[in-house]
Amino acid sequence: DLDNAESAERTALAAVKQAEATVTSSRINLGYTDVTAPISGVANKQQVTEGALVGVADAEPMAVVQQIDQVYVDVRQPAAQLESLQRSAAGGGELPVTIIGAAGKALPERGQLLFSGINVDARTGDVILRILVDNPQRQLLPGMYVRARVPRGAPASALTVPQQAVLRSAGGQ
Repeated sequence: DLDNAESAERTALAAVKQAEATVTSSRINLGYTDVTAPISGVANKQQVTEGALVGVADAEPMAVVQQIDQVYVDVRQPAAQLESLQRSAAGGGELPVTIIGAAGKALPERGQLLFSGINVDARTGDVILRILVDNPQRQLLPGMYVRARVPRGAPASALTVPQQAVLRSAGGQ
């Protein structure tokens, strides 16, 4: 009878260990159900529904995550103004750019001119300028059309006077 009891005890202990291993394995598998993005941002469009089976080799993304705390704004400027912009940037270093939203209001955050493109559009004579804009309130969204007020700076040997001090003759001179 003692042998049967000891055998039953060992069988029960083995069953407990097997159940503990099953719990551990289930916890590991449960950890695979949480998917975290490698970057922080806003999930734009969910491509996969809840409960769908996904794997590492799947070509379709589960969701598109976009960082919009800072956004790039690309604007076109005539290539003839590029030299003036470069001179202004070289003199003061940073050119603050005003971004005007879709409603026509200037945003409180200023943009910083990063660089200009190296190609001039043959049809328009424009070059692309890239501006980095802080977007803490997420007012700017990818693909949104905005306007930018880019300071051009004065020519190197120009004399500037207030507009009120300039008079025109009857002949327009």
